[in-house]
Amino acid sequence: MSSDCAAVPADTSVDVWRIYVEKVRALSPEQRLIEAEKFTRLERKAEIEYLKQRFPDLGPGEFAVEVVRYRHGDALADAVAETLLKRHQAVAISD
Repeated sequence: MSSDCAAVPADTSVDVWRIYVEKVRALSPEQRLIEAEKFTRLERKAEIEYLKQRFPDLGPGEFAVEVVRYRHGDALADAVAETLLKRHQAVAISD
């Protein structure tokens, strides 16, 4: 169990963690996938709510860039921002 205990979250006791690990091990692969998908949806929702609080005044495009920055870093976010700007400029020229 020592390898399981190395991953114990700071706010969880070792005894509770052991119970959690036992319950997860008892799940079928399909059940594990379902639980992982549920957790991912909850985490993404919490992430978006956090970013909305942090950047309440951003428009949809700017907000999308900040989501990319949070998830994937500055390099990709900057590339997305540049692409969105080029698209915006192209639309403005064609109008």
